[in-house]
Amino acid sequence: APNGCPGVPPEIPNQISSTHRNFLRQSNSYVQGGSELEEVDPTTGEVLTGTSARAPLASETVQVGGLTWAYRTSNPEESIAKEAGEEPVILLHGIGSSSYSYREVVVQLASSGYRVYAPDFIGHGNSSKPSPAEFAYDEESYKRSIGAFIDAISPEKPVRLVVQGYILAQYALLWALDNPDRIDKLVILNTPLSTKAKLPPYLAPYKNPLPFLRPKGTFAADMHNAGGSAYVMQRRDADVYMQPYVDDAGANEALTLVLFGGSDRYLEQKSVFDFLETKRTCIKLQTFE
Repeated sequence: APNGCPGVPPEIPNQISSTHRNFLRQSNSYVQGGSELEEVDPTTGEVLTGTSARAPLASETVQVGGLTWAYRTSNPEESIAKEAGEEPVILLHGIGSSSYSYREVVVQLASSGYRVYAPDFIGHGNSSKPSPAEFAYDEESYKRSIGAFIDAISPEKPVRLVVQGYILAQYALLWALDNPDRIDKLVILNTPLSTKAKLPPYLAPYKNPLPFLRPKGTFAADMHNAGGSAYVMQRRDADVYMQPYVDDAGANEALTLVLFGGSDRYLEQKSVFDFLETKRTCIKLQTFE
């Protein structure tokens, strides 16, 4: 979900917790520089299959409920598609990630005959990033949107659902349990099986039911994804994960400061928080007596 002014550079923000800051510093060792990977076979010069599925941004889109879902897909190998079955495979990522994490899996599954869709959740990747007034970024909102997306791409056939990661993957799992008729197979990859499962300290606040208590700093998606990887991550890959949080020009169009005196006899401070809950968090609030 949107987490603060996306125009803020991806360095560690001053306002984030010391726990999160220490995690980011430790994770920095997992990121290294690297040149762009070739998109053609270096021997033959032929374009690699599945190039669009490997692109930094998901390029396919579908409009659902007034929001744009971006996703990456790769058509199955026709010669073996019948053996794999007609039910599509849906690959869902966790919070702070995107369909980019599945870029190689999409191509590999397609080469095995599966029709694959890997979407960016709302608020992530190349999908819509609406204000909290339009989309609450809570369990119910995500469950509804997941169902709507799946109905849009596979209205008749049940799907093979793969979930991975924290929070958003948990919401997807809950949706699957509520809609067993829409599920052909369910695969769970390192996803907490209980909504009460302990989360990393820097992620737990994102599940707070009160929007104004959720973190307001820029989400360090590059460090989050690099720190959770078993192998060294290329800098270009880390930058792809971070891009949605630094390049959203619309959210950075009008930076706003709200000053509110606590001694106002007629206007309650609650009204200010109610207002901020419906806006992008590119607003700084300062209260004083």
